[in-house]
Amino acid sequence: MSGRDIIIKDLIKCIENGTSTYMRTNPWVSGIGILGTENIKQPHDRIRWVSDIMDGVLGWRWDVIMFVLLGHAVEGIRRIDLSNVETPEKWL
Repeated sequence: MSGRDIIIKDLIKCIENGTSTYMRTNPWVSGIGILGTENIKQPHDRIRWVSDIMDGVLGWRWDVIMFVLLGHAVEGIRRIDLSNVETPEKWL
């Protein structure tokens, strides 16, 4: 494992409004990191950005999330508070 991989392993991206966070290659779900193929139960070509699974009014599109993702990824998303989506995008 390279030094870069060790650092990235624990980084999480604050998603802001989700329009610039790529769902499957940016680590944005705490405890899971990148939502690779092991977290996807039903691939969907139209879902690329985190904003594609957000409803636009401080909520998640649970019907889509439940259809596309596996349980542990769903649980990770449940822990994400969307009440503060105006926070600037950043890495933690």
